[in-house]
Amino acid sequence: MCGCNGSTPGRARDFSAAGAAWIVGAVVLVAAGWAAPARADVQWFLNDYDGFLAAAGAVQEIDFETLPDGTPSVPRTPITPEFNYTNQGVTFSSPNPTLEIGALFEGNFPLEAYDPSYEDAWIVGDLVIPASAVGVSFPGTTVLYVYDAGGALMDAQYFSASGNFFFLGCVSDVPIGSAAATSLSEGEIVWSFWFTPVPEPTGLVLLITGAVCFIARRAR
Repeated sequence: MCGCNGSTPGRARDFSAAGAAWIVGAVVLVAAGWAAPARADVQWFLNDYDGFLAAAGAVQEIDFETLPDGTPSVPRTPITPEFNYTNQGVTFSSPNPTLEIGALFEGNFPLEAYDPSYEDAWIVGDLVIPASAVGVSFPGTTVLYVYDAGGALMDAQYFSASGNFFFLGCVSDVPIGSAAATSLSEGEIVWSFWFTPVPEPTGLVLLITGAVCFIARRAR
């Protein structure tokens, strides 16, 4: 007869406590590794939409053909913090006075920023979930800046040509937290915005948390 009374022997209890502490540490390291800034390797696709799609994975698109509430777009509809595309994965803003749905052109509605004082116009997209890829379509000239989840600039790319529908996008090994586009003039237009959300390590954290709870029960 073993004489066990249901309690955990001291050595096993010490091992269980140490194991739980190690697993908790692993959770912290995993979460920190996902959020910590790092030197990014950014690959750009200049007017190469097909190449971008091949590299970017499961891309999501906001094309501004509908308003944030799902109704058809109407020219000159202001895009504000309260009326925005956050539920679709991106919150758009601008440091300039005007950010709105632009006029219909060749069957397409753009997002447009404008500065009447002729300062450079910007459109900023803050991603609800950091992304491994972002891209924009635009007319003429645009510089696209990409920032990590902490707001640090990772890279930027310039493209300029005569015409209306061009593409600029990138894929990054460090998650992109936001992107900003400027035409270097008083008006900036974005026809569409693409992004590929990076899954948070939720599944791994839940698995490790479950293991911690199991060890804690065994240690009691």
